[in-house]
Amino acid sequence: MLRIIKDRKSKYQSLGLSIPPQFWDFEKNQPKRNCPNRDAILRLITEKTKEYQQLYEMDTAGFRSGMPGGMVCHDKLVEQVRLPH
Repeated sequence: MLRIIKDRKSKYQSLGLSIPPQFWDFEKNQPKRNCPNRDAILRLITEKTKEYQQLYEMDTAGFRSGMPGGMVCHDKLVEQVRLPH
């Protein structure tokens, strides 16, 4: 799950993955080295995080410049990022 925080409100978005607890490092919040498909999982987490960051930056830039589209809420932000099925 990704946690998206905006205006002190949290929203969780599933990445469509389930990893057994023995393969997850809870202190580092990432898969352990012995996790199967670790690299692919890390890549997916990085890609989705970047997508949300880019959308947030675009939204913030639009709000600062007074352009329409500023201040997108969590739900709109989540809708704009397509997750794998």
